[in-house]
Amino acid sequence: MIKNYILVTLRNLYKNRIYALINILGLGMALAICIVAYFNHMFGYDYDRWQQ
Repeated sequence: MIKNYILVTLRNLYKNRIYALINILGLGMALAICIVAYFNHMFGYDYDRWQQ
Protein backbone atom coordinates (compact mmCIF):
# COMPACT_ATOMS: atom_id res chain seq x y z
CA MET A 1 0.00 0.00 0.00
CA ILE A 2 2.73 2.46 0.92
CA LYS A 3 4.65 1.40 -2.17
CA ASN A 4 1.66 2.45 -4.29
CA TYR A 5 1.44 5.82 -2.50
CA ILE A 6 5.12 6.47 -3.13
CA LEU A 7 4.76 5.43 -6.77
CA VAL A 8 1.79 7.76 -7.33
CA THR A 9 3.64 10.61 -5.59
CA LEU A 10 6.72 10.16 -7.76
CA ARG A 11 4.61 10.03 -10.93
CA ASN A 12 2.84 13.26 -10.00
CA LEU A 13 6.13 14.97 -9.13
CA TYR A 14 7.57 13.89 -12.47
CA LYS A 15 4.49 15.00 -14.40
CA ASN A 16 4.32 18.42 -12.68
CA ARG A 17 8.03 19.15 -12.34
CA ILE A 18 7.87 22.94 -12.34
CA TYR A 19 4.99 23.07 -9.86
CA ALA A 20 6.73 20.57 -7.57
CA LEU A 21 10.03 22.46 -7.79
CA ILE A 22 8.34 25.74 -6.84
CA ASN A 23 6.62 24.09 -3.87
CA ILE A 24 9.78 22.37 -2.63
CA LEU A 25 11.86 25.55 -2.96
CA GLY A 26 9.18 27.57 -1.18
CA LEU A 27 9.06 25.09 1.69
CA GLY A 28 12.85 25.11 1.97
CA MET A 29 13.00 28.90 2.02
CA ALA A 30 10.24 29.09 4.64
CA LEU A 31 12.07 26.63 6.89
CA ALA A 32 15.36 28.49 6.46
CA ILE A 33 13.74 31.84 7.30
CA CYS A 34 12.09 30.38 10.41
CA ILE A 35 15.40 28.93 11.61
CA VAL A 36 17.23 32.22 11.06
CA ALA A 37 14.47 34.16 12.84
CA TYR A 38 14.62 31.75 15.78
CA PHE A 39 18.40 32.09 16.10
CA ASN A 40 18.12 35.87 15.85
CA HIS A 41 15.49 35.89 18.59
CA MET A 42 17.53 33.62 20.87
CA PHE A 43 20.65 35.73 20.34
CA GLY A 44 18.80 38.89 21.39
CA TYR A 45 17.18 37.14 24.35
CA ASP A 46 20.50 35.76 25.61
CA TYR A 47 22.21 39.12 25.12
CA ASP A 48 19.53 40.96 27.13
CA ARG A 49 19.55 38.31 29.84
CA TRP A 50 23.35 38.54 30.16
CA GLN A 51 23.14 42.30 30.84
CA GLN A 52 20.85 41.92 33.86
